[in-house]
Amino acid sequence: MIKQKNISYLLMLFLMLALFSSCLKIGEYYVGLHLQPDMENSKFEPGLNVFGMIKSGPDFDTLNHRFEVHRLLDMLDWESGYEVNDANIQLVRYALNGEESSYQLNSYGNGLYYLPEIIAAPGDVWEYSCVYDTFTVYATCTIPNEPLVDEQSFAFVDNSLMFNVLADSSAYMYSIYIIQNQNAEIIQEIPEPGRLTSVKIEPKWTITESEMLIYVFAFDKNLRQYFTTSNTFFKPNAYRPLYTTVDGGYGVFGAASSSQVYIGKR
Repeated sequence: MIKQKNISYLLMLFLMLALFSSCLKIGEYYVGLHLQPDMENSKFEPGLNVFGMIKSGPDFDTLNHRFEVHRLLDMLDWESGYEVNDANIQLVRYALNGEESSYQLNSYGNGLYYLPEIIAAPGDVWEYSCVYDTFTVYATCTIPNEPLVDEQSFAFVDNSLMFNVLADSSAYMYSIYIIQNQNAEIIQEIPEPGRLTSVKIEPKWTITESEMLIYVFAFDKNLRQYFTTSNTFFKPNAYRPLYTTVDGGYGVFGAASSSQVYIGKR
């Protein structure tokens, strides 16, 4: 197996070859030099960058739903601020029983919007619209089913916890939290269609006999694509085009559902 420092050395070697020899295409492939925008000739186009999530089920936070709105900024215009606090955000819920409900979100400053009265359930279809200035961002999502944990599959091996999450075609990604005393650990799993998802968590602390709380979050297609595609980690000198799941702007509007299980070490 190649050690991490050897990987870093090889990547640096490729970059040096690209900069100081004729092997430019190697450097372009590995660090994204060919994707760098032409800042001198490019024209800035204003717009909105949004984040929105509807969730059903239990949560260890006080809010199940979260929404943010930011302006896209010219790199020379940082002083004007990016938070948008006077956008008009409306949601429409289409429940499985045919009922239709609409909500208008309240601004809480810093580009954040909430509405505690929102009711959501698995199978809901939601429409999102955000209007600000001349911009309108639109998106839809469907809340996944509540993730089902096979409680008979729980097993402790050494200091690891293992269990299975049953197959569900509405779930495209899972986030699994385990909490014991003041400790917490999280992992993410991408399920295979039609197959149960085997989970193995090896926490950094020593598992004890005390009660353990497990949260399993199932994410829809929009959130999975956004979290696994967007530029969320550092790439040296690399530019990646913005990724979006919404129309009329950038960002994501997606859905999640959750379940929780209490267990003790057996």
